[in-house]
Amino acid sequence: MRIQFDCSGCIYRQIELLARQLYADDENRWRFSDALLKLFLEIRPTGICPPQLAEKVFAMVAEASGVDDPFRAEKEKSTLLAQQIYKKYEHADLSFDETLLLAIAGNVIDYGVNPDFKIDEAEKLIDEACKEPYDRAAARDLQRRMDEADSIFYILDNCGEAVLDALLLRRYRDKITLGVRGGAILNDVTRAELAPSGLGDYPVVDTNRRSPGAPLADVGAEFLEHLNTSSLVIAKGQGNLESLCPDFTARPIYHLLRLKCRVVADFLHQPLGTIAIYGRNLDL
Repeated sequence: MRIQFDCSGCIYRQIELLARQLYADDENRWRFSDALLKLFLEIRPTGICPPQLAEKVFAMVAEASGVDDPFRAEKEKSTLLAQQIYKKYEHADLSFDETLLLAIAGNVIDYGVNPDFKIDEAEKLIDEACKEPYDRAAARDLQRRMDEADSIFYILDNCGEAVLDALLLRRYRDKITLGVRGGAILNDVTRAELAPSGLGDYPVVDTNRRSPGAPLADVGAEFLEHLNTSSLVIAKGQGNLESLCPDFTARPIYHLLRLKCRVVADFLHQPLGTIAIYGRNLDL
């Protein structure tokens, strides 16, 4: 998905929030926001996807702030809270659909789409999300494909969310290779967050990029190989959908996410807030 005009409001809001986070005075805020706006105006005609823009923006943030991982505290808090939720279900006899809904509902823990997200609201939001309608036929098809697949490439999204992914992934431990970001970006999972998320024992490859997604033109060769050769690809969250859809056509893929963005909801022709189980390339 390429940046659209309707993305501009979110981009401008993010620029304002970043400027306020980094600087206490208006002079430096204006200087920094002007630089980000200039970057946006220069690259907008290239038709890049939002994760590619985010990679460039946060490179400037890291340079301006001197902080390599500005969302480290949020990632740690998200993981700790999700660990508490995980314990409620760790020994429960959960159905496939229950673990799938928990994995998707964990997507509400997202400081990228919602910088004002309150961590203490997460458990309530996850419980509510698990009670919402979802595409049961798509869930059945995904379960069949996961059962039959020889190999599954499961691309993670946010910290906290990844802890709940473990409830689904443990059913298929011997088939799973995890995909993660190549460096700190927003509150997304990197190799460093796998062990605290309960996923430290899985094979893993990273994108070799600091992008909140996996743009095909940018990812490393090992990541691309797993995309192109795994029996089934599962991509969590909005950034992965924005960067892989529609360009990735090599293998069957399911996108799992909560629709929190109007542009993405319209793209999928589903209401905002929907639990999305979106399959593509399913005839391959």
